[in-house]
Amino acid sequence: MKKFRNRIRKVVVIAAACLIIAFVSAVVYYLLINNNPNLGRVYANIPYKITSGQELKLDIYMPERQLSPNIPMLVFFHGGGWDSGSKNLNDSDLETFNIFRLLGFAIVSVEYRLTNKNIIFPAPFADASDSIRWLHQNGSQYGLDNRKINLIGTSAGGQMALLEGLAGNQFKDDPALADVTFKVNSIVSLCGPTDLTDLSGYDDVARVDAAKLLEGLIGGSMEEMPSQYALASPINHINKHSPPTLISHGTLDERVPFQQAVKFYEAAKKAGARVTFIPVENADHKFKAPPGETTSPLVKDALRQICIFLLKRNLV
Repeated sequence: MKKFRNRIRKVVVIAAACLIIAFVSAVVYYLLINNNPNLGRVYANIPYKITSGQELKLDIYMPERQLSPNIPMLVFFHGGGWDSGSKNLNDSDLETFNIFRLLGFAIVSVEYRLTNKNIIFPAPFADASDSIRWLHQNGSQYGLDNRKINLIGTSAGGQMALLEGLAGNQFKDDPALADVTFKVNSIVSLCGPTDLTDLSGYDDVARVDAAKLLEGLIGGSMEEMPSQYALASPINHINKHSPPTLISHGTLDERVPFQQAVKFYEAAKKAGARVTFIPVENADHKFKAPPGETTSPLVKDALRQICIFLLKRNLV
């Protein structure tokens, strides 16, 4: 009995020693990688491409701390109906993105050509793809990990994030980057359109406005250019091999019908894709509730779920 107790004691001592060594090693490792002088820095207006006489740029917001030797990227495509908006992050944007920076992600905000009578689909998407190709080639200069390129976008930018993550390698127009292929680690789309061929979720007035906006993007009506509308619709590219994807949408969205998210989620599940859906009850296009009311889940809780989704796919 005494010999048995001694054996148990030895096992406990060895196990405790192993735990202490593992803890100390983890602390030392964390301190070493967080000695990176680039942490917290912002690299603004980095050129990634010249096209049609326009120099396109991106901004890199380095993380506040580092949880792995190479830093995962969260590449952001802004909204604005494809014809407006800017890569420049406002205070509200930074408040949200700083949460991801604290979790060890570098935020990359991308400039792309805005649509007009001379610039139509797929030009902005070629820009988005080329920005990812540039990061794949050059991100290591900033300690970024090209195996952990994650995409996020809001509204039109959400559609762009989905299309880039699902089919981005086919969009290109920069000869210097044409041979670069990339793989996306995960996709987050917030209130993004998913099927540009389906305007059934809009009321009569909003449907007219949506059709006009899409004509500006595609360069013609759906009747005139059905194949281009289909190509620009993320729902047509989802399959069982697609990157893990999270979509979130407000049920009261007045700009992009909630039905678009539901339809995409159902198609993704049918295809066997890895998809997470966070419907936000009582939320509009900006995830805000009507005056005096609240959303369900609360926006901060939905954001927490997005953080968990990204951490699961980047800390391995």
